[in-house]
Amino acid sequence: PALLEHQSRILAGVWAQADLAIAGDPATEQALRLNLFHLFQSSSSDGHAGTAAKGLTGEGYEGHCFWDAEIFMLPALVTLAPERARAMLVWRHRTLEHARQHARELNHPHGALYAWRTISGDECSAYFPGGSAQYHINAAVAWAIRLYVDASGDRAFLLEGGAEMIFET
Repeated sequence: PALLEHQSRILAGVWAQADLAIAGDPATEQALRLNLFHLFQSSSSDGHAGTAAKGLTGEGYEGHCFWDAEIFMLPALVTLAPERARAMLVWRHRTLEHARQHARELNHPHGALYAWRTISGDECSAYFPGGSAQYHINAAVAWAIRLYVDASGDRAFLLEGGAEMIFET
């Protein structure tokens, strides 16, 4: 009963914060709500975990986070739940040292190169070319930081790791 009550409170908060209603189109409304549910259940609220590609929908990708979460998921979170967008970037900052190490492995004396597929920050892709030198990932991270800061007004994030990530890209 306690766990059910706790989960019910959390979900009530999600719907109070992010519910969308579409008058006269219940099927589309239901589809949007399903997508919102998946977005919230797969995103972290505390910055200690990344945003898993499959969330709780299946075992595919083994719980890994992909580079494109900042491109496809963060924009919705910035609007609907800025604290979750921030947590997503805090997690990415936690992987910065791994990204620096990855850049050194590819013979770059400076900067960082974020993983294509990861849990801890280390590259987890089973397909070497898919995870070896994907430089566009850094641009996605820098873009996400700018989007978050501009949309939220949270300039403090730049001092708490955001600027460091941008400078390393």
